[in-house]
Amino acid sequence: DQITQILALRTNIDSIHIVSHGAPGSLQLGDGSLDLDDIECDRDSLQQWFSPQTDSRSKNRPNILLYGCCVAAGETGKAFVKRLSELTGASVAASKNLTGSVAKGGDWELEVRTGKIEAPLVFEPQVLAGYEYVLNSFGAATNFAAGSLPRGINVGDFNADTFPDLVVTNQNDDNISILLGNGTGGFGTASNFAVGSSPRYITSGLFNNDNFPDLAVVNSSNISILLANGTGGFYVGNDFNVGNTPLSIAVGNFNSDTFLDLAVVNANPQGAGSVSILLGNGAGSFGAATNFNVGSIPAGVVVGNFNADSLPDLAVANSLSNNVSILLGNGTGGFGAATNFGAGQGSNSIATGDFNGDTYLDLATVNGSSNSVSILLGNGTGGFGAATDLSAGAGLNGIVVKDLNGDDKLDLAVTGTNGAAILVGNGTGSFSSAVNFAAGTSPMSIIAGNFNADTLPDLAVANNGSDNVSVLLNTPNTVNFGAATYTRTEGTTDTAVDIPVTLTGGTPLGDVTVPIVIDPSSTATQNSDYTISPTTVIFPAGATGSALTQNIAVTIKPDNLPENAETAILNFGAITGGIAGTTKQTTLNIAA
Repeated sequence: DQITQILALRTNIDSIHIVSHGAPGSLQLGDGSLDLDDIECDRDSLQQWFSPQTDSRSKNRPNILLYGCCVAAGETGKAFVKRLSELTGASVAASKNLTGSVAKGGDWELEVRTGKIEAPLVFEPQVLAGYEYVLNSFGAATNFAAGSLPRGINVGDFNADTFPDLVVTNQNDDNISILLGNGTGGFGTASNFAVGSSPRYITSGLFNNDNFPDLAVVNSSNISILLANGTGGFYVGNDFNVGNTPLSIAVGNFNSDTFLDLAVVNANPQGAGSVSILLGNGAGSFGAATNFNVGSIPAGVVVGNFNADSLPDLAVANSLSNNVSILLGNGTGGFGAATNFGAGQGSNSIATGDFNGDTYLDLATVNGSSNSVSILLGNGTGGFGAATDLSAGAGLNGIVVKDLNGDDKLDLAVTGTNGAAILVGNGTGSFSSAVNFAAGTSPMSIIAGNFNADTLPDLAVANNGSDNVSVLLNTPNTVNFGAATYTRTEGTTDTAVDIPVTLTGGTPLGDVTVPIVIDPSSTATQNSDYTISPTTVIFPAGATGSALTQNIAVTIKPDNLPENAETAILNFGAITGGIAGTTKQTTLNIAA
């Protein structure tokens, strides 16, 4: 709306440049996002962006340049760019990979285009050259105090300072904690707001259309709505009745009226589980619940367009019947009968994303009883294939889907007794073995957000047993030589010298490959004066402890000839999966 209002004051616009975070088929705008599923809701605004050109010299279509990372990636990204072009009448350019520093794996090419792009990039070359960091691991957790028995967690900009904040439900205190972020990865002291009894899950949305994110909290028997004041505080709203034993909640526009609605799963231990639909009125209130049956003891729900009809559908993880219920929406707030697809045992959380790049949404469930994550690939008609189960550790609860390592492929982060476990996606529907990062005690839920303004998502975990929140920042896998200079004298036999190569910045999510290259200024001759082995160092995914240091063996060959001192200078080649640190060269002085 703000973009539309500003553009309404201008005519003969040649180009619009949008600088934001991005993901395949999605732009982050303010504290919300614009993606392929909800772009139709904004079509009236988008169609106003370019007023009729009054300058007769203008013969070409105006341009929109999208600078977000990976916006045009995959078929979803291409479809998003195409639809934006259709609605605005502009030629659109967007990136299919990381935008940013070449040295960190990014570039400034907007490779996907819908037409002729005449507008140059908006930034000067020296600005582009100074943009840094593509990160691909997580550092040690920093903990921030919350209330007693925190369980649910969510993220939003609650005080309008552009920095993401955290909100946590405290089961034992009957309240929520707001932790305001400072934009560098830190959070202030918690401010608490009362809700209903034993709050479990929480989500946010613009329920009264004042541009401040509001909150919907799942309590033991009802839903509490808290309306934001834009300064980090909340007004106590109304409570709304739902079904028996609500556990989880999701937000969507189920009746096509532009107002956000709610979907709440009700476990109902005494009978069939259900989903309660509460239609919003845009003023912070909701109508009476309409219930739809699902499987036994439903515990998680997610919204997605699973049958490609542009209408939001529901996927519900059923923890007792060990399956997923799909309910297809009709666009008026109603849903069809559930169709069930098998998952793992004790499915308690669910997330969605396109894991195999076919533009159809897939599902991932966390299975607490079988210690696994189930992957169900969608066919675009509301159906899903047989589940593939991935081992992810014990005590599994929450899940979040995000491109965590900046490779344009969706990854998974889950919580369990080991803390946060990352499963790296390969873009074909398969995932790596879990890489674990320590958090607090008894972690229950997990959320992603860019907490330190470095362009890549970080993680926050609500720890039910230690009454705090663990924040894990995306940090660079950085490679250094262990020391700068070595001096040895040629002898009558081979002399071996070990030169350490170290990896810092956290456990690598993928293999970090480091070629060792001889600097051309070296005066010693390889294979005559010395040999090196190996010529490539690989730090495998999941490496920890001593595995984060490896040695390069330089063997000085015996030489009885009188000659000047010589040098063997080693550099790093093009590193894959990491970056070079400050000590990226080492010199071996071979005395005569």
